[in-house]
Amino acid sequence: MAEKQSLPLLEFITLCCVVFMAVCNISVYYSLNVYLLGLGFTKTVSGFLISVYSLSGMLMYLTVSSLITAGNAYRFMFAGMVLVSLCGGGYLCMHDFWPLLLLRIGQGVGIFMVLAPCVAILVSMVSQENVGSAFSLYSTALLLPYAVMPHVSEQLGPLVDGPELIYAATAGLIPVAFLLTLFLRFRTSGMKKMDRKR
Repeated sequence: MAEKQSLPLLEFITLCCVVFMAVCNISVYYSLNVYLLGLGFTKTVSGFLISVYSLSGMLMYLTVSSLITAGNAYRFMFAGMVLVSLCGGGYLCMHDFWPLLLLRIGQGVGIFMVLAPCVAILVSMVSQENVGSAFSLYSTALLLPYAVMPHVSEQLGPLVDGPELIYAATAGLIPVAFLLTLFLRFRTSGMKKMDRKR
């Protein structure tokens, strides 16, 4: 099989778009503490609900990340997208501690299941010649939502009844990411077939 010499641009851009939309579903919660305090939770409980998201994601990285390969990455991503989408919309109807706890855990697990496989897919499509530029651009896709979403949320805040509507609307990006991932799967499958013929 011939070694990959150039970065497959269309596939790489598609992957970065998927990552961008997934991370939008993280960065939109910058004001979650204010929202939880407004629901009547104490600062301690609010802090716990915020941190359990990161804790669940970290636990998944410790226990599951070694099982993810380029071969099974898309199955993880599709399941994770369903979970992230459902959890984002869950803020519209879940306002008590236990439902919110399960929702936050689900979000942590779901985002892990979306983003961790993206790294496996990225590694499978880059070579030693372009690994530096590929990962630098990929990192931009990871970080850009943190610059974009707080500003967008601030602009939309006065126009909606509550931040839970913004959380649910951001989860609406996931179906678009799902379609892009289907396209990416089709394209990368074609790349593998071509590599095997060489």
